[in-house]
Amino acid sequence: MQPPEAVNPPPGDVVPYPGSALELGDGKWLTMTGRVVSRHRGRRCTLTAKTLAYWEATAMRGQGKSISELIV
Repeated sequence: MQPPEAVNPPPGDVVPYPGSALELGDGKWLTMTGRVVSRHRGRRCTLTAKTLAYWEATAMRGQGKSISELIV
């Protein structure tokens, strides 16, 4: 399997550390590339006011859904 292509991060107030993933609940994670995965081996990240714009744009780009639709 080839590694995913590099994706420029969407604009936001603060960009999380590389390799971070947002915990959505119920064992699901939103990666920085916009994919929802059930296992994540990188940095754990929680949603904060500073990272909200970044994760919202990532969710829309990768899943076509807002963060509120993805969080369990």
